[in-house]
Amino acid sequence: MPRQDTIHEVIKRHFLSRLGEEGALARADEEMEFISRHSIQVLLEGEEGYPSQLSQLENPPTMLYQLGNTDLSAHRLVSIVGTRKPTPYGDKFVRDLVGDLAATIPNLCVVSGLAHGIDGAAHRAALDVGVPTIGVVAHGLHTIYPSAHRDLARRMLAAGGSIITEYPSQTSPFPAQFLERNRIVAALSKVTVVAESDERGGSLNTARTAHHLGRVVMALPGRATDRMSSGCLALIRQGKAEIITSASDLVEATGWKEESKAPKVQQLQLFPQMEGDTLKIYQALSQSADPMTMDMLQCQTSLPVRMLVVLLGDMEIDGTVRRYPGNRFAAV
Repeated sequence: MPRQDTIHEVIKRHFLSRLGEEGALARADEEMEFISRHSIQVLLEGEEGYPSQLSQLENPPTMLYQLGNTDLSAHRLVSIVGTRKPTPYGDKFVRDLVGDLAATIPNLCVVSGLAHGIDGAAHRAALDVGVPTIGVVAHGLHTIYPSAHRDLARRMLAAGGSIITEYPSQTSPFPAQFLERNRIVAALSKVTVVAESDERGGSLNTARTAHHLGRVVMALPGRATDRMSSGCLALIRQGKAEIITSASDLVEATGWKEESKAPKVQQLQLFPQMEGDTLKIYQALSQSADPMTMDMLQCQTSLPVRMLVVLLGDMEIDGTVRRYPGNRFAAV
């Protein structure tokens, strides 16, 4: 946790241009009292606890207010977004997806925006299967919007989840802030799933941000005549999303899998013919829970990229490594 005077100064700067020196000082004092009274964590960019994945944004939030104690970096985060008016098809898909992912992926955490529709369905589905879930809101933590989700928010916190925002208390949920909120939903997670959306849905903004950041984006296809599938179909058609119809599609796209209980050295013994640089690559991949990019492998092994390309190609043919979307690799 950053020092209290540092937090106070950052909050004061937030209000300075609108309230002047004295007004900003008084407002910062009020905010510090609110934070203390409600046991809210303040995460400052560059400080311990701030989710490093947000730093990839062009305009990362300077600070985050967090109600709850979820580690925003440690879990395998999946963002699930979509329309506020889902069909039974979309609603059932979200319930089934979260349930199947919970049974497949260790340390899963579901992220969404606590809005009506798909957001609420994602949070409830996570609660139903005992998975922590994070709600990113577009207002201060003095309230919950929509008010119908106050009980849902309490349940999320009680189950180990969190409510987070970049806005200080007393900030109302203005429309522009929902688009700003969406960038956090996209950046937090390694994968964003769009369950249902029309062609102007706000969730498409989340998907485009995730795509821009190089995250895995997946969209649920539907009938061409269904309005709430039109946005998903557009993402797929534009090459900005992969098709998802089940949890296995997401597991394949991300490379996430349940970690083997066998020691890594036993896995290496299955391939006694490996030696030298090939063994070095395989060891690096085996010790990583997630698929690695070429840059990550180069940093880990100190091998030239040109050599990595050749050796990985040979290993892929031999069946000892698998290539995933985004030119990422994992040991088999």
